[in-house]
Amino acid sequence: MIKKTSLKKRGIEGGIGILIAFCLLPLLWLVDLSLKTQKEVSAIPPVWFHKSYFGNYFNFFFKREFVRYYFNSFFLATVSTVAAIALGSLMAYAFSRSKYRFKGSGTILFGILILRMFPPFSTIIPIYLAVRALGLMDTYIALWVVYVGLTIPLVVWMMRGFFTNIPEELEDAAVIDGCSHLQMFLRIILPLSVPGLLACAIISFIWNWNEFLFALILTGSRVRTIPVLLSTFSQDHIIIWGEMATVGTLAITPVVVFGLLARKYLLKGLTFGGIKG
Repeated sequence: MIKKTSLKKRGIEGGIGILIAFCLLPLLWLVDLSLKTQKEVSAIPPVWFHKSYFGNYFNFFFKREFVRYYFNSFFLATVSTVAAIALGSLMAYAFSRSKYRFKGSGTILFGILILRMFPPFSTIIPIYLAVRALGLMDTYIALWVVYVGLTIPLVVWMMRGFFTNIPEELEDAAVIDGCSHLQMFLRIILPLSVPGLLACAIISFIWNWNEFLFALILTGSRVRTIPVLLSTFSQDHIIIWGEMATVGTLAITPVVVFGLLARKYLLKGLTFGGIKG
């Protein structure tokens, strides 16, 4: 019996290992392409063993404005995520407490979710016209407003589950001890919700970092982001695969690092909100 259990466990572990390797293969291929010359990338048959070529990374950091576009993506994603977490968590807390409910609050909560369901293509034209009328084309403000507006529904619905699982008796005790409602929220509710906040932050950051459509339409050369930059390597008669792979490798780096550092909180954040206890 023990032997069968051990074999079954090893089989499951082997299957998981194969699945992980299958998922990592495109990433490894991307890194390998970034270390090839254009001639090696285009070679037929493919060149599997080659010397590492760092010229593509040199071009990224020293010869072009790629670093500025990289900074744009990081700056936009970070500020938008922080703003969405700050505003969305306050809204989620209000929707999670019976003392703040009012007639029609459930309809408003559902309406917030519906806003997130709209496909971007259905809203890009009115948003573009509004941004152009306000003179905000190719500015950080335009993308901040769009990213925060599209991320808040996610934060509200995720954090509402967390706040619902925090007993209201803790808040009553804090108020009796002399805390104001704001102090109670900052000192008690938020510390207990750190896993949920980090989970929302990771998901929001990834979405803002990868967003392409609004960044393409609402920006020019000044506030261009990494996803838009990736689309410029495909030219009429050639695709610059090496530099495209280099930008792609550098684009996934902060997301991977962020996810690895906060993986414990991400797992807890994605599961705890759905548990009643």
